Amino acid sequence: MKKKNIVILGNGFDLDLGLRTSFRDYLSSSIHAEFSVNTATFQKIEDKDKWGDIEGVLRESILDALKSNVDDIDKDINVTWNMIRKGWGVYLPKYIETVQNILKIEHDYLVKEKFFDDFPIRKKSCAYLLARKIKNWDSVYSFNYTNPTDILFGERSSDINFIHGELTLRKQTQFEAHLIDKYLALGVDYKRMNEEIRKRELLSPIMKLAFMETDSFRDGLNKAMKSAKNIIFFGHSMSITDSDYFEDFFHGVIEGLIVDKSFFFITKDSNGLSDIKEHMSEWEIDFDKLNNSGNQVFEIFTDNGVEDEDFKRCLDML
Repeated sequence: MKKKNIVILGNGFDLDLGLRTSFRDYLSSSIHAEFSVNTATFQKIEDKDKWGDIEGVLRESILDALKSNVDDIDKDINVTWNMIRKGWGVYLPKYIETVQNILKIEHDYLVKEKFFDDFPIRKKSCAYLLARKIKNWDSVYSFNYTNPTDILFGERSSDINFIHGELTLRKQTQFEAHLIDKYLALGVDYKRMNEEIRKRELLSPIMKLAFMETDSFRDGLNKAMKSAKNIIFFGHSMSITDSDYFEDFFHGVIEGLIVDKSFFFITKDSNGLSDIKEHMSEWEIDFDKLNNSGNQVFEIFTDNGVEDEDFKRCLDML
């Protein structure tokens, strides 16, 4: 069944809700310190200039490894990647569980005011209003690990298409919850990697399309984008590490093969939009040409608030 509207969620959606689910938040946590490892790649991640761009650092390190045939370099990257996954797989469930526990006492205004100055959900945010408007969650493709229906409404929808895996809480003790990471796609792009790197035993698992589910979701996402009339990107940075999912589609747009669509790019501010343009240029897409391709592009900044005319137009479609 064709979907007229599809919504593609990136981490900026969670952040607009007020959730602390970015890699930057993880790197600021005590859990990250518990999963530290003495590797050169880990030290790069700790570098303030790279701080928060875990996948970007992994990609840069893999490309550097191409210049060397030393197994120790591959091992350094692989060990770092595994430790990041393990730490992330502990931090995220514990944080979400904390949020859910706080939401359970939302009705107690005095408790909320006394103990929680930074209440976890911003109910006047663009992200919250958009979530309230979504009727068909099977039209949502999320690059996040968190399920917004579970967090916001207490009723988990199984219809959302999770590109990189979904957070699943598994109680191990009364106070522990861990991310079941059998399918947790954290890593780098595949298509732009050298064939030699794809074959290297310790590096190939770090490529997201090494996961069968990820590959099938990529195909499903492309079909959905081609058939939809309106495509909403909320908080997705369009990083090159996710270019495998979008590159073919947007080349088709630029070449005039895909027309009559409306693209809504929702980001925090003009800096966020500049980042999107820069990231897309890294995979040879000129963002400014999208407007001249027989399609419409709407640039929406959540800093402008929920009364922004283009944002209201976006909501009216859902």
